[in-house]
Amino acid sequence: MEFKNPFGPSAQITLRGLWIGFIVLVLMIPTFQVTDLVRERKTRQQEAGAEISRLWSSAQTITGPFIVIPYLQFSDDQKNYERRNVYVLPDVLNINTTITPEIRHRSIYDVAVYTSEIELSGTFDRILLEKLNIDTAKIFWNEISIQTGVTDFRGITDPVAIIWNGNARAMEGGVVANSVIDKGLQASIDWNEILPVNTYKLLLHLKGSEQVAFVPMGKITEAKVKSNWKDPSFGGAFLPSSPAKINEAGFEATWKILELNRNYPQVFKDVSYPIAESAFSITFKQLSDFYAKTERSVKYAFLFIALTFAMYFFMELVLKSNVHSIQYVMVGLALCLFYLLLLSISEYLGFDKAYWISTIAIVGMVGLYTSHLFRQKKSALVFTFVIAVLYSFIYLLIQLQEKALLIGSISLFILLGIVMYFTRNLDWGKNTNDELNR
Repeated sequence: MEFKNPFGPSAQITLRGLWIGFIVLVLMIPTFQVTDLVRERKTRQQEAGAEISRLWSSAQTITGPFIVIPYLQFSDDQKNYERRNVYVLPDVLNINTTITPEIRHRSIYDVAVYTSEIELSGTFDRILLEKLNIDTAKIFWNEISIQTGVTDFRGITDPVAIIWNGNARAMEGGVVANSVIDKGLQASIDWNEILPVNTYKLLLHLKGSEQVAFVPMGKITEAKVKSNWKDPSFGGAFLPSSPAKINEAGFEATWKILELNRNYPQVFKDVSYPIAESAFSITFKQLSDFYAKTERSVKYAFLFIALTFAMYFFMELVLKSNVHSIQYVMVGLALCLFYLLLLSISEYLGFDKAYWISTIAIVGMVGLYTSHLFRQKKSALVFTFVIAVLYSFIYLLIQLQEKALLIGSISLFILLGIVMYFTRNLDWGKNTNDELNR
């Protein structure tokens, strides 16, 4: 690229700087393509997870148990009878769960699945039906059932029975979708055997993938979940009541949730309440989401390229060297290649190892190239050291996550101040010469 100099050396430097800035912007195109590639690979990972879930069992949500009392009621037009339900939720719901996750592989991707032993126990107080404004003659007494919602039946590994007031009753599928659940297990109960306080106990051996959730349907719900997974993520409507105990052996977490903490009552008719929204969940996340970290790394590509080119530009001025535009492009492409290396290697070795392998490779290559261009070993070593520090700093920013913006902005402020300090006495006219023309 050849520049004419109609206004003097200062204008020549300005045009040179603008041209280098244009090259930086053009080099952002391959970084955008790398970002698209990261998202594509992440989508493939999700598809692999969905495939494993399809073959194993999907994420599970446990709802219940609760009693369903069917009855007939006049329709709104008062011309016909319609079948409706009354739902009675437990007064006490105790959830005691042990979860054993494991990693399953699909191609190069890993997905967390689990087996679990879930014990649901507690009590139901007897409901006075006359308070519900229901004609007892219209109740289907022989169809009263106790139901429990299970998201994916394929995860049930053993027959299920509920112990109702000391008597075991086999549970079966075929629940008709209602205002609480779409599908689940049920067992018939005899209303004549209902006591003032009724006890229940239900044991589920359940498989699932990546997440398990529970709906706190008790007037008082107390849950205890323990597992050998060392990196759980707690979500949903409620976090553990006290900080979870997490160590190398796994975790243990407890919840205590009251009726007053949710937006639905203990006894209700066919009304749409946000029952599923009250669930709390445990997600078995991978220890390192390298796709997310790689995508965050790519966001710093502009900073890498701009700072590298800025150092090249100042080295040109100070050392009175001549770096061709094509050579700028070569260095920029090497910096873009870093992210492709990072993505491909991290899929096999994890993000941390991939980051340092890619850093050593790119910093070494650019450092040797810089030594050849400027033929100044000392200057090339300083340049290589600065680039290595920059890569190390970005790595620390990625690890900080929540504080990355704060630390990054302060660091950029300091960096700009350093650049301004060292260039404060630079005479932009005298330090340029005809060698900058090409």
